[in-house]
Amino acid sequence: MTASYGDRILSFEHRSLSETLLRSASDLLRCLAPDMTLDVLSLSRGGMFIELLVHGPVSPATVRGLAARSRGLPGFDETRFVDAFIEFSRLWRMKRPKIRRLLRAGCAIAGIPLLQSGRTRFYGLLFASARLARGRRAPLPTLLKSLWLVLTQAESGDQPMGLPGMDDQRGDSPVLRLLADAGQNRPPFDSDLAGLAGDFEGGGPVARAIQRQAARLHGLPSEGDHDIVVPVARMVGGLRRTQALLFKVRGPGAHHFAYLSDDATRDAALHWLTRPKGSPGPPCFAGLQGAFLDPFAPTGPTR
Repeated sequence: MTASYGDRILSFEHRSLSETLLRSASDLLRCLAPDMTLDVLSLSRGGMFIELLVHGPVSPATVRGLAARSRGLPGFDETRFVDAFIEFSRLWRMKRPKIRRLLRAGCAIAGIPLLQSGRTRFYGLLFASARLARGRRAPLPTLLKSLWLVLTQAESGDQPMGLPGMDDQRGDSPVLRLLADAGQNRPPFDSDLAGLAGDFEGGGPVARAIQRQAARLHGLPSEGDHDIVVPVARMVGGLRRTQALLFKVRGPGAHHFAYLSDDATRDAALHWLTRPKGSPGPPCFAGLQGAFLDPFAPTGPTR
């Protein structure tokens, strides 16, 4: 990547638990110079708030409509929500970033149903995925944070967790509703999109047991497609693009904390990000184990 981009590489670290998607998007906008053109490689929830940058400012009428639809959500603060959208739109108009290409890896753009019920089970999956990743040089803080969540988050019906960054990833999140509505009702955006969706399978007996248990908790058949934390079907959607693809990567390393952990996948991602303008995207991923999916068509049932 350094050979391709030189000293023009930026890394953005965001608080994935304690801050909302809107706050993360606004914090990133504050860091950018005006009128920057960006190629973005994102993991998990990072792809969600980058989608907000692709979308751009939101009209007051749209914000009021979203707020009205969200009033019944537990813990929803309408004033804070409206203020956050106003601030985001103000910053976007100041910076006007252009997201030329976005690669989303493991992004639950359609939300994670288990966050609406069964949260302890969800964090158990998170911990299991982080444990598997330890053999692939996953950072110890990721493992410890996942374990802390398993131990401290009790089942609470449909109540919010008090962790804004995770509550925003519920299937009924107003931010994800905005992106879904825009994806259905607005013309395609001129920002190329590639998605990597992990289909965890294979490995030893423990890995296979985790795969089956995760499928059951997600409401999938025992061999259903998921990266342990997110079902593949929930990685489909978002803003429509003039050029888009979704590639389902299969194998024992295709879980939530192992995206881009092997040379072949990293090379394919880099080739897609740096390919010449107008060249097709799919050949970049064709050599990997997996299959191409429709990036905007549901791929299977989730509960």
